[in-house]
Amino acid sequence: MAIGRRVPILTVIVFVLLGIATGIVALVTSAKSDPGEVLYVKHCQSCHLEEGQGLGKLIPPLAGSDWLENHQDQLACIIRYGQYDSIIVNGQGYYEKMPGNEDLSDGQILNIINYINTSWGNDIPEQQLIEVNEALDACSDWEYVQQ
Repeated sequence: MAIGRRVPILTVIVFVLLGIATGIVALVTSAKSDPGEVLYVKHCQSCHLEEGQGLGKLIPPLAGSDWLENHQDQLACIIRYGQYDSIIVNGQGYYEKMPGNEDLSDGQILNIINYINTSWGNDIPEQQLIEVNEALDACSDWEYVQQ
C-alpha cells in the first residue's frame, strides 16, 4: 500500500519539477529573445545573412551600411513593399529586387528596424512607432514602391 501511494506522489513531484524547469527555461529564453531579432531571422536573414553582412554583390549589407544610416525614412516602406530599384551601399551598386513583407504589422516592422539599427556595430537611433506609421502613410508617394 505504501508503494502505491508513493508512485502517484513521486509522479506529481516529478511533473511539478519539470513544469518549473520548463517555465524557467522559457523565461530565460524569452528574456534573451529580442522580438526584432526573431523577426529578422524569419524574414530577412536568408538574404542579408546572420551578421547583416549581405551576400557579395547581390544583397547589400546592413552591418555598417552608409545607406541604412542615411535613409531611415525609407526603411519601413522597403520592409513592407520591397526594393525595386538599384541602390548604392558603401560605394557598391546593388541591383537585385527585394521582396516585400506586406503581412508584417507596423509594430513588427518597427521591431525589425530597431534590431537592425542596433546590431552588428550599427549605432543608429531607434525609431518610434509614430515614425514608422508616418513613413508607411507616405509610401504611396515614395519612389521605390513597385507601381
